[in-house]
Amino acid sequence: MKLRVAFAVAAACFALSASAGSQIQIHNQSSWTINELYLSPTSVEEWGPDQLGENVVEPGQYVDFSSVPCGDYDIRLVDEDGDVCIVRDVRLCDDAAYTLDDDDLLDCEANTDE
Repeated sequence: MKLRVAFAVAAACFALSASAGSQIQIHNQSSWTINELYLSPTSVEEWGPDQLGENVVEPGQYVDFSSVPCGDYDIRLVDEDGDVCIVRDVRLCDDAAYTLDDDDLLDCEANTDE
């Protein structure tokens, strides 16, 4: 169940590189800063650029993404410790707000082989 929330959070992050679609907000309620976020359509095996750039999402903060196109994506998150969370085959559609907490991030990292 918690992994589903992590999927939803990661999917919402795709909005940074999108050009048309929904508005999504991501709340980082974990104890770790999210330093990097990479995206890839599920049909592509390479990651795009870090969507956060020089920005980070600190604990207790949120970030807004707009113009999110509906589709299926893989998302790679890297926290402040360099721990990687890869969420595969995420359906991204509709206006939504998502929250990432400690359990979500730890569960996702434990299930990521990298």
